[in-house]
Amino acid sequence: MVDGLLSGQRKILLCSFKRNFVKEAKVAQFSGYVSEHSAYHHGEQSLVSTIIRMAQHYVGLPFLYI
Repeated sequence: MVDGLLSGQRKILLCSFKRNFVKEAKVAQFSGYVSEHSAYHHGEQSLVSTIIRMAQHYVGLPFLYI
């Protein structure tokens, strides 16, 4: 794909669309969902830091908090 995203970031976006976020969610809960449903195998801490970095780029989206 030529979208500028890494494969782990694509998995996070796919799971956020599959889960259909309409309310807030904790990062730990969402990282568990991503690792369970998308075969993310790079480690839990790596996944959490990727979610936080992606959420920091989009200020104003209310669905993730630490």
